[in-house]
Amino acid sequence: MAQQGNYDKSYNKIDYRMRPAKCIERKMLCESFRRLAHFEDVKKYSYIGFGSPFFCDFFFFHKILSIRNMICIEKEEEDKERNKPFSCIKMKYGQSNAILPNLNWKVRSIVWLDYDYTLNNSILKDIRQVFSSVKVGSVVIITVDANIKDEFGKEVEEGKMLEALKANVGPGKVPVDISENGLNGWNIAKIFKRIISSEIKKTVTDKNGGQPDGNKFIYNQLYNFCYDDGTRMLTVGGILYDEKTSKLFAQCCFNELKFIRTSNDPYNIIVPKLTLQEVKLLNKSLPGKFHKDSGFILEKYRLDYKKIYQFFPHFFETEVY
Repeated sequence: MAQQGNYDKSYNKIDYRMRPAKCIERKMLCESFRRLAHFEDVKKYSYIGFGSPFFCDFFFFHKILSIRNMICIEKEEEDKERNKPFSCIKMKYGQSNAILPNLNWKVRSIVWLDYDYTLNNSILKDIRQVFSSVKVGSVVIITVDANIKDEFGKEVEEGKMLEALKANVGPGKVPVDISENGLNGWNIAKIFKRIISSEIKKTVTDKNGGQPDGNKFIYNQLYNFCYDDGTRMLTVGGILYDEKTSKLFAQCCFNELKFIRTSNDPYNIIVPKLTLQEVKLLNKSLPGKFHKDSGFILEKYRLDYKKIYQFFPHFFETEVY
């Protein structure tokens, strides 16, 4: 029986299996992971993430990419083993700050630090740990709630956001040009992205401290997603390689994927609200121009759908016996 204290967890408020933008993001990430085969067969990679009760990412990456070396980090042991979908998932219970330093980093990894709360110093510590540890050819992704909240998860009122941000990440981590007036809407995601990118850059620079020329590590950003499935979310990440494997990175041709973002400009995942019949009608025209029969659908919806139709999720009500 669940303890009363756990009802405020995000997974008790949101069914992560039914978040369309998150589902699209997951499929896009998976599509990009296939290109890691130039470094090594993707099924030989390790996947490290946070499963929550649903294990959506683990289920998807195991089924689609055949990854079998999977590690799930969870703060609480309640019901997690019961809900675990595959025996190849190893459960590690405790805080990520304590678990990550003790993992085996000798194999290439896909690491998704998928937090359901705002950016804080504990997350930055995880980022430093992972980028200090991962093998070349590894991908690291960080997702955070793109809102400024206090230690209890409550949104901070205007006029106190800068103070709360400094308290969360540490005063030295906030760019000096940030003011209270700039902390609103999606600007918060942009600021979080700057803080995360700065932490990654500093960690890689420190990692290169003792490396001779020709062996230097390189971080290349691949992801900068923004979406809203009930709350604003930011996902940032990329790949770590070195000068010796730079040709392998080039062979991956990540930039051929339209959702790859190497700059500060995000890829906004916008999910148009369409009926099943409207989706079927639009699909008949794609990937070409829309047929005139779809003209009754708002042009914005049609254009938004065209950007993501290959990754568009479909949810159906069914009975399983």
